[in-house]
Amino acid sequence: MVVHMQSEGLALLTDAGPAPLSARARLRAVVSEILAAHAIAASFDDDATLAEVGLTSLDMVKLMLAVENEFTIEIPQADITPETFRSVATMERLVGRLMAD
Repeated sequence: MVVHMQSEGLALLTDAGPAPLSARARLRAVVSEILAAHAIAASFDDDATLAEVGLTSLDMVKLMLAVENEFTIEIPQADITPETFRSVATMERLVGRLMAD
């Protein structure tokens, strides 16, 4: 275990490092990054329709590729549908299913 001094006091750090982000948090970060490329700083919930939040059809292709890269998965052709990429929640279900296989 490592103890690090900070001006506010002691911060206790473990050898394990920070906890990994959840799939949902990682998906939200990917969507936010794509939105930021268009200077869109919209807040959205996990069930928000991403097209309504500001993603274009080209952004949806970028999103699919970014999800594959982020999770090191290959999305089957049958799962590349507007419904699958409708929201963070629908993508989270897809990622969960693909990573469980």
